[in-house]
Amino acid sequence: DVSYTGHDPRRAARAVNAAMAAYLDRERSDRLQVLHRARLWLRRRARATASRLESLDVAIALERARSGTERGAGTASLTHEQAGQLTASLAAAQADLAAARARLVALQGSSEAATAAEVAPEIGPMRARAADLAARLRALASTEGPNNPEYRAAARALAALRGQIGAETGRLVAADRMRAAADAARVASLEQAIARVRGKAAAQAVVAAPLARLEEQREAESSLLRAETEQIGALESRSALTRPSARIITPAVPPLHASGPRGAAILSGAVLLGLCLGLLAALAADSLNGSFRSGGQVREALGLPCMALVPEIARRARRGLAVPDYARRYPFSAFAEQIRALRTGLWLAQGAPRSLAI
Repeated sequence: DVSYTGHDPRRAARAVNAAMAAYLDRERSDRLQVLHRARLWLRRRARATASRLESLDVAIALERARSGTERGAGTASLTHEQAGQLTASLAAAQADLAAARARLVALQGSSEAATAAEVAPEIGPMRARAADLAARLRALASTEGPNNPEYRAAARALAALRGQIGAETGRLVAADRMRAAADAARVASLEQAIARVRGKAAAQAVVAAPLARLEEQREAESSLLRAETEQIGALESRSALTRPSARIITPAVPPLHASGPRGAAILSGAVLLGLCLGLLAALAADSLNGSFRSGGQVREALGLPCMALVPEIARRARRGLAVPDYARRYPFSAFAEQIRALRTGLWLAQGAPRSLAI
Protein backbone atom coordinates (compact mmCIF):
# COMPACT_ATOMS: atom_id res chain seq x y z
CA ASP A 1 0.00 0.00 0.00
CA VAL A 2 1.16 3.52 -0.87
CA SER A 3 -0.17 6.56 0.98
CA TYR A 4 0.39 10.31 0.76
CA THR A 5 -0.71 13.00 3.21
CA GLY A 6 -1.54 16.47 1.94
CA HIS A 7 -4.10 19.26 2.00
CA ASP A 8 -5.24 18.76 -1.62
CA PRO A 9 -6.98 15.35 -2.26
CA ARG A 10 -6.37 15.48 -6.03
CA ARG A 11 -2.72 16.22 -5.49
CA ALA A 12 -2.46 13.31 -3.03
CA ALA A 13 -4.01 10.90 -5.58
CA ARG A 14 -1.65 12.10 -8.33
CA ALA A 15 1.35 11.72 -6.00
CA VAL A 16 0.42 8.12 -5.10
CA ASN A 17 -0.11 7.12 -8.75
CA ALA A 18 3.18 8.75 -9.77
CA ALA A 19 5.06 6.97 -6.96
CA MET A 20 3.68 3.56 -7.99
CA ALA A 21 4.45 4.17 -11.67
CA ALA A 22 7.99 5.25 -10.81
CA TYR A 23 8.49 2.14 -8.65
CA LEU A 24 7.28 -0.23 -11.39
CA ASP A 25 9.41 1.52 -14.03
CA ARG A 26 12.45 1.33 -11.77
CA GLU A 27 11.95 -2.38 -11.09
CA ARG A 28 11.55 -3.20 -14.80
CA SER A 29 14.60 -1.06 -15.60
CA ASP A 30 16.66 -2.94 -12.99
CA ARG A 31 15.62 -6.30 -14.43
CA LEU A 32 16.41 -5.19 -17.96
CA GLN A 33 19.80 -3.95 -16.81
CA VAL A 34 20.60 -7.32 -15.22
CA LEU A 35 19.58 -9.14 -18.41
CA HIS A 36 21.63 -6.69 -20.48
CA ARG A 37 24.74 -7.35 -18.40
CA ALA A 38 24.18 -11.11 -18.76
CA ARG A 39 23.84 -10.76 -22.55
CA LEU A 40 27.03 -8.73 -22.76
CA TRP A 41 28.91 -11.34 -20.72
CA LEU A 42 27.61 -14.19 -22.90
CA ARG A 43 28.50 -12.31 -26.06
CA ARG A 44 32.06 -11.82 -24.84
CA ARG A 45 32.24 -15.52 -24.06
CA ALA A 46 30.82 -16.38 -27.49
CA ARG A 47 33.39 -14.15 -29.24
CA ALA A 48 36.19 -15.79 -27.26
CA THR A 49 34.86 -19.25 -28.17
CA ALA A 50 34.59 -18.30 -31.85
CA SER A 51 38.19 -17.07 -31.77
CA ARG A 52 39.33 -20.38 -30.29
CA LEU A 53 37.39 -22.23 -33.00
CA GLU A 54 39.18 -20.26 -35.71
CA SER A 55 42.53 -21.06 -34.13
CA LEU A 56 41.61 -24.75 -33.96
CA ASP A 57 40.55 -24.75 -37.62
CA VAL A 58 43.93 -23.33 -38.60
CA ALA A 59 45.74 -25.87 -36.40
CA ILE A 60 43.69 -28.75 -37.89
CA ALA A 61 44.48 -27.62 -41.44
CA LEU A 62 48.19 -27.42 -40.65
CA GLU A 63 48.16 -30.84 -38.98
CA ARG A 64 46.37 -32.41 -41.96
CA ALA A 65 48.92 -30.91 -44.31
CA ARG A 66 51.77 -32.20 -42.15
CA SER A 67 50.42 -35.73 -41.63
CA GLY A 68 48.77 -36.14 -45.04
CA THR A 69 45.50 -37.41 -43.55
CA GLU A 70 41.99 -36.12 -44.01
CA ARG A 71 40.60 -37.04 -40.59
CA GLY A 72 42.11 -37.93 -37.28
CA ALA A 73 40.45 -41.30 -36.61
CA GLY A 74 38.81 -42.22 -39.95
CA THR A 75 41.89 -43.77 -41.58
CA ALA A 76 42.75 -45.79 -38.51
CA SER A 77 39.20 -47.16 -38.38
CA LEU A 78 39.40 -48.13 -42.06
CA THR A 79 42.72 -49.91 -41.47
CA HIS A 80 41.30 -51.84 -38.54
CA GLU A 81 38.33 -52.87 -40.69
CA GLN A 82 40.70 -54.20 -43.35
CA ALA A 83 42.61 -56.10 -40.69
CA GLY A 84 39.35 -57.70 -39.53
CA GLN A 85 38.48 -58.81 -43.06
CA LEU A 86 41.96 -60.25 -43.56
CA THR A 87 41.72 -62.10 -40.25
CA ALA A 88 38.44 -63.70 -41.33
CA SER A 89 40.02 -64.74 -44.66
CA LEU A 90 43.02 -66.14 -42.77
CA ALA A 91 40.78 -68.27 -40.58
CA ALA A 92 39.02 -69.69 -43.66
CA ALA A 93 42.36 -70.39 -45.37
CA GLN A 94 43.70 -72.14 -42.27
CA ALA A 95 40.57 -74.31 -42.16
CA ASP A 96 41.01 -75.23 -45.84
CA LEU A 97 44.69 -76.05 -45.22
CA ALA A 98 43.85 -78.30 -42.30
CA ALA A 99 41.21 -80.13 -44.36
CA ALA A 100 43.63 -80.63 -47.26
CA ARG A 101 46.32 -82.02 -44.96
CA ALA A 102 43.87 -84.38 -43.29
CA ARG A 103 42.71 -85.66 -46.71
CA LEU A 104 46.32 -86.12 -47.76
CA VAL A 105 47.12 -88.08 -44.61
CA ALA A 106 44.05 -90.22 -45.11
CA LEU A 107 44.94 -90.92 -48.75
CA GLN A 108 48.46 -91.92 -47.75
CA GLY A 109 47.26 -94.12 -44.89
CA SER A 110 47.08 -97.88 -44.80
CA SER A 111 43.33 -98.26 -44.37
CA GLU A 112 41.94 -98.67 -47.88
CA ALA A 113 38.37 -99.01 -46.67
CA ALA A 114 38.53 -95.80 -44.66
CA THR A 115 40.18 -94.04 -47.61
CA ALA A 116 37.55 -95.27 -50.01
CA ALA A 117 34.65 -94.46 -47.72
CA GLU A 118 35.68 -91.12 -46.24
CA VAL A 119 38.32 -89.50 -48.46
CA ALA A 120 37.90 -90.73 -52.04
CA PRO A 121 34.30 -91.77 -52.65
CA GLU A 122 34.91 -91.62 -56.44
CA ILE A 123 37.13 -94.77 -56.29
CA GLY A 124 34.69 -96.65 -54.09
CA PRO A 125 33.00 -98.54 -56.98
CA MET A 126 36.40 -99.64 -58.31
CA ARG A 127 37.39 -100.96 -54.90
CA ALA A 128 34.06 -102.79 -54.67
CA ARG A 129 34.70 -104.48 -58.05
CA ALA A 130 38.24 -105.29 -56.95
CA ALA A 131 36.88 -106.93 -53.81
CA ASP A 132 34.42 -108.98 -55.91
CA LEU A 133 37.19 -110.06 -58.28
CA ALA A 134 39.41 -111.03 -55.36
CA ALA A 135 36.63 -113.17 -53.89
CA ARG A 136 35.97 -114.84 -57.24
CA LEU A 137 39.66 -115.40 -57.70
CA ARG A 138 39.89 -117.13 -54.32
CA ALA A 139 36.91 -119.30 -55.23
CA LEU A 140 38.42 -120.30 -58.56
CA ALA A 141 41.74 -121.03 -56.90
CA SER A 142 40.07 -123.46 -54.54
CA THR A 143 38.11 -125.25 -57.26
CA GLU A 144 39.90 -124.87 -60.58
CA GLY A 145 43.48 -124.00 -59.83
CA PRO A 146 45.79 -121.25 -61.04
CA ASN A 147 46.07 -122.64 -64.58
CA ASN A 148 42.42 -122.33 -65.28
CA PRO A 149 41.76 -119.81 -68.06
CA GLU A 150 38.92 -118.26 -66.15
CA TYR A 151 41.20 -117.90 -63.10
CA ARG A 152 43.87 -116.25 -65.24
CA ALA A 153 41.34 -113.85 -66.78
CA ALA A 154 40.07 -112.90 -63.31
CA ALA A 155 43.63 -112.39 -62.07
CA ARG A 156 44.45 -110.13 -65.03
CA ALA A 157 41.24 -108.12 -64.49
CA LEU A 158 42.00 -107.73 -60.76
CA ALA A 159 45.55 -106.56 -61.50
CA ALA A 160 44.31 -104.04 -64.07
CA LEU A 161 41.64 -102.76 -61.66
CA ARG A 162 44.17 -102.39 -58.85
CA GLY A 163 46.42 -100.43 -61.24
CA GLN A 164 43.56 -98.10 -61.99
CA ILE A 165 42.86 -97.67 -58.26
CA GLY A 166 46.52 -96.88 -57.59
CA ALA A 167 46.67 -94.40 -60.46
CA GLU A 168 43.50 -92.67 -59.30
CA THR A 169 44.77 -92.58 -55.70
CA GLY A 170 48.08 -91.08 -56.86
CA ARG A 171 46.25 -88.46 -58.85
CA LEU A 172 44.14 -87.57 -55.82
CA VAL A 173 47.22 -87.43 -53.59
CA ALA A 174 48.99 -85.11 -56.03
CA ALA A 175 45.94 -82.88 -56.29
CA ASP A 176 45.61 -82.73 -52.49
CA ARG A 177 49.30 -81.94 -52.14
CA MET A 178 48.97 -79.09 -54.60
CA ARG A 179 45.83 -77.86 -52.81
CA ALA A 180 47.59 -78.04 -49.43
CA ALA A 181 50.57 -76.14 -50.80
CA ALA A 182 48.28 -73.47 -52.24
CA ASP A 183 46.41 -73.19 -48.94
CA ALA A 184 49.71 -72.92 -47.03
CA ALA A 185 50.89 -70.18 -49.39
CA ARG A 186 47.57 -68.39 -48.99
CA VAL A 187 47.82 -68.62 -45.20
CA ALA A 188 51.35 -67.21 -45.24
CA SER A 189 50.31 -64.41 -47.59
CA LEU A 190 47.35 -63.51 -45.40
CA GLU A 191 49.52 -63.51 -42.27
CA GLN A 192 51.98 -61.17 -43.94
CA ALA A 193 49.15 -58.92 -45.13
CA ILE A 194 47.66 -58.81 -41.64
CA ALA A 195 51.05 -57.91 -40.17
CA ARG A 196 51.47 -55.13 -42.74
CA VAL A 197 47.96 -53.77 -42.12
CA ARG A 198 48.44 -53.82 -38.35
CA GLY A 199 51.76 -52.03 -38.65
CA LYS A 200 50.20 -49.48 -40.96
CA ALA A 201 47.29 -49.00 -38.53
CA ALA A 202 49.68 -48.44 -35.64
CA ALA A 203 51.70 -45.92 -37.65
CA GLN A 204 48.57 -44.12 -38.80
CA ALA A 205 47.23 -44.02 -35.23
CA VAL A 206 50.44 -42.38 -34.05
CA VAL A 207 50.35 -39.88 -36.91
CA ALA A 208 46.61 -39.13 -36.57
CA ALA A 209 46.57 -38.79 -32.76
CA PRO A 210 47.30 -35.00 -32.71
CA LEU A 211 44.73 -34.40 -35.44
CA ALA A 212 42.10 -36.44 -33.59
CA ARG A 213 42.79 -34.50 -30.41
CA LEU A 214 42.41 -31.20 -32.25
CA GLU A 215 39.14 -32.37 -33.82
CA GLU A 216 37.79 -33.37 -30.40
CA GLN A 217 38.69 -29.94 -29.03
CA ARG A 218 36.98 -28.28 -31.97
CA GLU A 219 33.84 -30.35 -31.42
CA ALA A 220 33.76 -29.34 -27.75
CA GLU A 221 34.25 -25.65 -28.57
CA SER A 222 31.56 -25.86 -31.25
CA SER A 223 29.10 -27.35 -28.75
CA LEU A 224 29.97 -24.61 -26.26
CA LEU A 225 29.40 -21.91 -28.90
CA ARG A 226 25.98 -23.37 -29.78
CA ALA A 227 24.99 -23.42 -26.10
CA GLU A 228 26.10 -19.81 -25.60
CA THR A 229 24.20 -18.70 -28.70
CA GLU A 230 21.05 -20.41 -27.44
CA GLN A 231 21.41 -18.73 -24.06
CA ILE A 232 21.81 -15.32 -25.71
CA GLY A 233 18.59 -15.91 -27.67
CA ALA A 234 16.77 -16.97 -24.51
CA LEU A 235 17.92 -13.82 -22.68
CA GLU A 236 16.76 -11.63 -25.56
CA SER A 237 13.34 -13.30 -25.44
CA ARG A 238 13.15 -12.74 -21.69
CA SER A 239 14.09 -9.08 -22.17
CA ALA A 240 11.19 -8.64 -24.56
CA LEU A 241 8.75 -10.28 -22.12
CA THR A 242 10.10 -8.79 -18.88
CA ARG A 243 7.43 -7.40 -16.58
CA PRO A 244 7.65 -6.04 -13.02
CA SER A 245 6.78 -8.43 -10.21
CA ALA A 246 4.17 -5.99 -8.82
CA ARG A 247 1.24 -4.35 -10.56
CA ILE A 248 -1.26 -1.60 -9.82
CA ILE A 249 -4.53 -3.22 -8.78
CA THR A 250 -6.53 0.00 -8.55
CA PRO A 251 -5.20 3.53 -9.16
CA ALA A 252 -5.57 6.08 -6.41
CA VAL A 253 -8.59 8.42 -6.55
CA PRO A 254 -9.17 11.65 -4.58
CA PRO A 255 -10.64 10.78 -1.16
CA LEU A 256 -14.15 11.95 -0.31
CA HIS A 257 -13.33 12.68 3.32
CA ALA A 258 -10.16 13.90 4.99
CA SER A 259 -8.28 11.20 6.83
CA GLY A 260 -6.87 13.63 9.40
CA PRO A 261 -6.48 15.30 11.75
CA ARG A 262 -8.81 13.28 13.99
CA GLY A 263 -10.14 15.86 16.47
CA ALA A 264 -11.93 13.50 18.86
CA ALA A 265 -8.93 11.22 19.18
CA ILE A 266 -6.55 14.15 19.66
CA LEU A 267 -8.85 15.78 22.27
CA SER A 268 -9.25 12.54 24.20
CA GLY A 269 -5.51 12.02 24.18
CA ALA A 270 -4.88 15.61 25.28
CA VAL A 271 -7.34 15.31 28.20
CA LEU A 272 -5.82 12.05 29.34
CA LEU A 273 -2.33 13.49 29.03
CA GLY A 274 -3.38 16.63 30.98
CA LEU A 275 -4.81 14.54 33.80
CA CYS A 276 -1.66 12.50 34.02
CA LEU A 277 0.55 15.59 33.98
CA GLY A 278 -1.63 17.32 36.61
CA LEU A 279 -1.45 14.31 38.88
CA LEU A 280 2.30 14.16 38.48
CA ALA A 281 2.59 17.91 39.18
CA ALA A 282 0.46 17.60 42.33
CA LEU A 283 2.55 14.73 43.60
CA ALA A 284 5.73 16.67 42.85
CA ALA A 285 4.45 19.82 44.59
CA ASP A 286 3.36 17.82 47.60
CA SER A 287 6.72 16.12 47.89
CA LEU A 288 8.63 19.41 47.46
CA ASN A 289 6.45 21.52 49.89
CA GLY A 290 8.15 21.76 53.33
CA SER A 291 5.43 23.79 55.15
CA PHE A 292 3.16 22.52 57.97
CA ARG A 293 -0.33 21.51 56.90
CA SER A 294 -1.88 20.32 60.18
CA GLY A 295 -1.49 20.67 63.93
CA GLY A 296 -0.28 17.16 64.20
CA GLN A 297 2.67 17.91 61.87
CA VAL A 298 3.55 20.93 64.05
CA ARG A 299 3.42 18.90 67.25
CA GLU A 300 5.48 16.03 65.70
CA ALA A 301 8.05 18.32 64.13
CA LEU A 302 8.52 20.88 66.98
CA GLY A 303 7.38 19.00 70.06
CA LEU A 304 5.16 21.93 71.10
CA PRO A 305 1.41 22.16 71.60
CA CYS A 306 -0.63 23.56 68.68
CA MET A 307 -3.72 25.41 69.86
CA ALA A 308 -5.08 26.53 66.47
CA LEU A 309 -4.27 27.00 62.80
CA VAL A 310 -4.94 30.64 61.94
CA PRO A 311 -5.34 31.08 58.17
CA GLU A 312 -3.79 34.01 56.36
CA ILE A 313 -6.26 36.61 55.11
CA ALA A 314 -5.31 38.17 51.84
CA ARG A 315 -5.59 41.91 51.47
CA ARG A 316 -8.09 41.57 48.71
CA ALA A 317 -10.29 39.35 50.91
CA ARG A 318 -10.19 41.91 53.77
CA ARG A 319 -11.37 44.67 51.38
CA GLY A 320 -9.39 47.34 53.11
CA LEU A 321 -10.40 46.31 56.66
CA ALA A 322 -7.96 45.69 59.45
CA VAL A 323 -7.63 42.18 60.81
CA PRO A 324 -9.60 42.84 64.04
CA ASP A 325 -12.29 44.65 62.06
CA TYR A 326 -12.48 41.73 59.63
CA ALA A 327 -12.96 39.30 62.53
CA ARG A 328 -15.72 41.42 64.00
CA ARG A 329 -17.48 41.91 60.66
CA TYR A 330 -17.20 38.26 59.64
CA PRO A 331 -17.60 36.33 62.92
CA PHE A 332 -18.25 33.03 61.17
CA SER A 333 -15.19 33.11 58.92
CA ALA A 334 -12.41 30.54 59.25
CA PHE A 335 -10.16 33.21 60.73
CA ALA A 336 -12.66 34.09 63.47
CA GLU A 337 -13.32 30.43 64.20
CA GLN A 338 -9.60 29.72 64.70
CA ILE A 339 -9.21 32.78 66.98
CA ARG A 340 -12.07 31.55 69.16
CA ALA A 341 -10.59 28.04 69.19
CA LEU A 342 -7.23 29.48 70.25
CA ARG A 343 -8.81 31.43 73.07
CA THR A 344 -10.78 28.46 74.27
CA GLY A 345 -7.71 26.25 74.16
CA LEU A 346 -5.71 28.70 76.19
CA TRP A 347 -8.43 28.99 78.85
CA LEU A 348 -8.88 25.28 79.19
CA ALA A 349 -5.21 24.29 79.14
CA GLN A 350 -3.77 23.24 82.50
CA GLY A 351 -0.91 25.36 83.67
CA ALA A 352 -1.55 27.74 80.87
CA PRO A 353 0.86 30.68 80.85
CA ARG A 354 -0.42 34.17 81.51
CA SER A 355 1.44 35.78 78.63
CA LEU A 356 1.88 34.46 75.06
CA ALA A 357 4.11 35.44 72.21
CA ILE A 358 2.67 34.95 68.77
